[in-house]
Amino acid sequence: GFSMGKDKWNDFLDRLKRASVSIELQEDEDAETIHIDAELPVSYLNPELLQLVDRFEPYGEENKPLIFMAKKLRINEMNIMGKSEVKHVKLNLNAGTYSWPAIYWKAADKIKKEFDLHDTVDLVFRVNRNWFNGNETPQLIISDLKRSS
Repeated sequence: GFSMGKDKWNDFLDRLKRASVSIELQEDEDAETIHIDAELPVSYLNPELLQLVDRFEPYGEENKPLIFMAKKLRINEMNIMGKSEVKHVKLNLNAGTYSWPAIYWKAADKIKKEFDLHDTVDLVFRVNRNWFNGNETPQLIISDLKRSS
């Protein structure tokens, strides 16, 4: 960080605008950009989060589901899913006072490389409901995950 007097702010902005014209960012064609709506503290990861998400419905092309980020969740359980091909991972994540079931699609090949059982991870996800045998369970659908630093 740095500090400057208010009287120098406009000069600073002018110089920044001139300098930014010459900056060229490399494009990574394989990289996907995920737009995160909010970073949630672990204490916010409770079943009431579903009620918040419901307030923004209906979701569709012009109203995408909310995407969240949370840090330092511990992987308590991990199972591989897939009938014909092993592709997906079902996790149980410790979020303090609540544990969340989570699905990470097409991530089986990332196990042991990018994350493993009992790791503490940061993740990007959306919240939804899983209906099974007439029971509703909140769950996370993971978009991206990495070991916490």
